[in-house]
Amino acid sequence: MNVQLGTNFGSNWEKEKNGKKYETFQNASDPKNIFYRVRY
Repeated sequence: MNVQLGTNFGSNWEKEKNGKKYETFQNASDPKNIFYRVRY
């Protein structure tokens, strides 16, 4: 599982991109930071 930090992706950013599916979740300690992880 590849977990990366991203910002301003939106709370419902689940899209196919480059053949991979991304799902987002907010960092509870810093709601302005939204993480996204790549689902292979």
